[in-house]
Amino acid sequence: MPFRRPRNYIGAHPASIWHPATTDALPGLPATTYKTLAIALFAILLPVSTPQAWTINLQQDMGPRGLMRHCKYSDGRIHTVNATDLCPLTLQGSDSGMGRGKGFLKSDYPDGMTKVCVYDVLGGKNTLRLPATDICPLGADF
Repeated sequence: MPFRRPRNYIGAHPASIWHPATTDALPGLPATTYKTLAIALFAILLPVSTPQAWTINLQQDMGPRGLMRHCKYSDGRIHTVNATDLCPLTLQGSDSGMGRGKGFLKSDYPDGMTKVCVYDVLGGKNTLRLPATDICPLGADF
């Protein structure tokens, strides 16, 4: 004998059907509150995770040595430019890996009597300036 529903069976009550927009995600708070909290958390963490840039100021022009002029900056590092150029008063720095670590050669290009070697260091760029006749090392520590 097949199963038959009773004559007075109407079906499930519409209020008992689960729907994400009409029910609580957890007891006490509606689902829209959780969406709002997730968006607020994302907005707070977004600026923390983006790289920040700052200005590095010239502290001392150490003068030319050979084909390069050495310039000491407020980040404690010595940068080089062509001997015939002046040291830039400011440089732009970034916190991508704080500029420290092992760098891998990406490219190089001539700049006057010197060669600039561009390295990928933890997703950021660092450069070395060498005499034009030198070969850029495949890896460098920054």
